[in-house]
Amino acid sequence: MLKWFEQTLYEMEANGEIAIVLGHHPPGCNACLDQWSKRYQAISDRFQNVIRFSLFGHVHKEMHNVIKSQSGKSIGINIWTGATTPYSDLPAYPNFRRIIVDAETMLPIKLESWAIDIEQENPEFYLHHEFTEYYGMKDLSPESFDWLSMQFLENEQMAVKYRQTMNMMSPYNVPNTCDEKCRLEVYCQTQHSVYWDQKACEGMVEKQLRTDPGNWLAETIMDPWYTHSRFPNKGPKTPTFNEI
Repeated sequence: MLKWFEQTLYEMEANGEIAIVLGHHPPGCNACLDQWSKRYQAISDRFQNVIRFSLFGHVHKEMHNVIKSQSGKSIGINIWTGATTPYSDLPAYPNFRRIIVDAETMLPIKLESWAIDIEQENPEFYLHHEFTEYYGMKDLSPESFDWLSMQFLENEQMAVKYRQTMNMMSPYNVPNTCDEKCRLEVYCQTQHSVYWDQKACEGMVEKQLRTDPGNWLAETIMDPWYTHSRFPNKGPKTPTFNEI
């Protein structure tokens, strides 16, 4: 899968094409294996001039995380979408996202969230919020997402807003508080696209059976299946948000 993905991006780069990635398991969630996430991160770093953004599902929550380069700089965004089929044990209003891109560069300029209150007599989808306006961001660049993560860490109300929109304000699962530990978790989740990097950010020293048994067991059974390497960053200049 990733070999095909890498080869396809090489071909797109050679042809001067751009990519918007669609996937199921988002890198950074606990269902996405550590080694796969690291490989995806390395490929995203190498082809940051080709990939505009990535979209994922699986978790049935509206979330996101940034993609880091080898130097630790944020160079891309993984956008996690909600779902139109809420689970009974994860109550959320059905919702979807609409992304508006710049016609020339195909970089995202607006990120809308649409929801439906299924308890209404005649429910209809409505625009719940636009991401940059909702959080006071200047744009959807990786740098702005870094700024937002710091807001989550330092500002409880900002962190609460993020957690509430995970389930699109469903009255059955809307947290009203987010203490220091909670804010650290939100910060780490949005700043890392590798699950165990997120856990390290939260203070976990290493993969441990005692602290995270399910994911420890999955990683142990699967075992590393590749040697992590980085690619030289060649190719066309990456369009910047200042050029839109």
